[in-house]
Amino acid sequence: GNGIGLTGLDKNALFKVQAVAANSWLQYQRAHGVANPKVGLAASGAVNSDVLCRTNQVIRLTLQYNGVVANAAYGSASASKTNTADNVGWGNVPYLTSVDSAYENWSSSSAAFQGKSTTLTAAQVKEGIEKILGAGATNNYSYAKWITDVKTDASGYCTSVKLCGTVISGNRFYQDLKGLRSPNFKVTYNNDGTWTFVTYGNGNCVGLSQYGAAGYIANSYNWRWVLLHYFPGTVIS
Repeated sequence: GNGIGLTGLDKNALFKVQAVAANSWLQYQRAHGVANPKVGLAASGAVNSDVLCRTNQVIRLTLQYNGVVANAAYGSASASKTNTADNVGWGNVPYLTSVDSAYENWSSSSAAFQGKSTTLTAAQVKEGIEKILGAGATNNYSYAKWITDVKTDASGYCTSVKLCGTVISGNRFYQDLKGLRSPNFKVTYNNDGTWTFVTYGNGNCVGLSQYGAAGYIANSYNWRWVLLHYFPGTVIS
């Protein structure tokens, strides 16, 4: 409800973007067997009148692809390009592909997710590796060999990584290594049993970027354009 830095008509446009995306995502989940899908909401009683008003204006609208409601996934921030559904194990979804997210740095709050440096200890990295490969997986490897051969796509998202000699998907690594904020990262071993990750985005970065959407709106793009940009090939109906 705070508009993440936007005010007036721009803030209202962002509320419409989020309402249509959330509504579409919920309907998609129900249509695919999820009985009670949930999205993050403000505490009871804290939703302001602007949010309610703009939501009511678009409540009958959804994003659709080939005549059915689309999986309008979203997260707080992406890198300069969004991630693909295929990279996170959802298969090839034509409207969840990599698109430009040109305004991720438009405000200080959104810029904080770009090039964020996090250093993890050997204990933290070991916990993540053993969650994936099992107890004792690191026993026969030096620290420098725990994480090797990081492969990325053209947008910088990790597609695979070798952990103690075993290749796993980049998404599995991102999900199970606590402290890793995004699958778009660069990693350096520091020769002291620690690793530094520089990440871009926050979350799996698939679909709509909330900060990115706000940036486009702040630069005079309308709310319908924003939705169709992040979900190419869909229509609003």
